[in-house]
Amino acid sequence: MDANKTPATILQKVSLPTGFLSLLAIWWLITASFDIPLSVLPSPADAVIALLESKGVFRSLGVTIQTTLIALLVSVVAGVAIALLLHRWLLLQPLVLPLLVTLQVTPVIVLAPVVVVVAPPGLTQVIVAFLVAFFPITVSTLQGLKSTPSVLLDAMRIYPVSRWQTFCYLRWPFALPFFFSGLRTAVGLALVGAVIADMMTGRGGQYSGIGMRIQSALQGNIRLVFGEALLVT
Repeated sequence: MDANKTPATILQKVSLPTGFLSLLAIWWLITASFDIPLSVLPSPADAVIALLESKGVFRSLGVTIQTTLIALLVSVVAGVAIALLLHRWLLLQPLVLPLLVTLQVTPVIVLAPVVVVVAPPGLTQVIVAFLVAFFPITVSTLQGLKSTPSVLLDAMRIYPVSRWQTFCYLRWPFALPFFFSGLRTAVGLALVGAVIADMMTGRGGQYSGIGMRIQSALQGNIRLVFGEALLVT
């Protein structure tokens, strides 16, 4: 059987869209069955209408996506580099890994104010998104580098190959699936980090992201809050 068509793989591929559609159905069912004020819980249709009526929402979405992509790019470079260093110098792992874990479990709402104080203006959202995204890339890549079978490593030592060649032709191919697994996790974390950081520290005007718009809409436009949250999802 094709590895991409196993029941577990198929279930993994359909679980996310199925869960999203199920959530929409439950949301619609609740609003259709109960007389809930729009100011408390609008229907999905009301949320979408408010989103379409709002000006500049897609420009703000573009700002948030740009922030997320920049943070992801930096996370990939830094995450892979740190993983390589930790794999090369094992003595660093007991020192560095606890710091990375501490950083990862620290809530974004705690990180953001600290970043505001120390970061250059305009880079807060990128830095916060990076801080929450690079950890899974680092850990997954490090795990992948460790997964190379020792039998193959011993076989490579028979030939006159450099450490770089061993990495390129053996260790990195084994690490790639782990890297992409961490990258998938990092995408969601970076987006969440960018939105939350923008809610807490974002600028107004044409450079505001979705988070800033959600924060503004919380002052009285609940329909738009749900619509923008739906858009990010």
